[in-house]
Amino acid sequence: MGEEKRLVGIVPQSTWLKMLAVGHSLDINKGGLYDSRAGCVDIWASPEDKPAGWESIEITKGALDFPRSYVGAVCSEPVDEYVKSGKWIGRFKLFLEVTPYDRWEKEGRKIRSEKDVLEGEWVWITAKAMHLLQLAETEIEPPEGLYCHLCDAYIKVLLLNDFIKHLIEMHGIGVKSVTLGERVMIETDSGIIEV
Repeated sequence: MGEEKRLVGIVPQSTWLKMLAVGHSLDINKGGLYDSRAGCVDIWASPEDKPAGWESIEITKGALDFPRSYVGAVCSEPVDEYVKSGKWIGRFKLFLEVTPYDRWEKEGRKIRSEKDVLEGEWVWITAKAMHLLQLAETEIEPPEGLYCHLCDAYIKVLLLNDFIKHLIEMHGIGVKSVTLGERVMIETDSGIIEV
């Protein structure tokens, strides 16, 4: 409710997956402004980095590790494009959404709509999304990867799914569940692996 979407562009599936990975590496619990836990990349303001028009908005820590305030998100939607063979090309439309709850609350807005979104919020979130896209297009892999104690080495992966695939294929380990939090806990048939 209250959010307006704006099309950013169309990117290959690989770029979108890299954007999610970069969002995770710059997560709000690591001091960053992104959160890609929900299949989109949420973008948060900090006391030092916030949209124009937010000068009077107090950004607090709340239940998070750092003071952050939700501004909006970069979301994706598959584009139905097929080559002559009928195979999906794998491209995604990227949209920006702005839903500045803390500003709306401070202003006492009960009915919220796209008319209640400031142009400064659009400018700020667009710059953050373009920065994320630029990092995704230039950073092929996270710098270290994830540590595999079975290999005693860092495994270069883009997503947690790649690491799980590594555990299954390289070590023959069955994965039962994954718990996401400050630390990722992977429950396997031979114990818990902390990532």
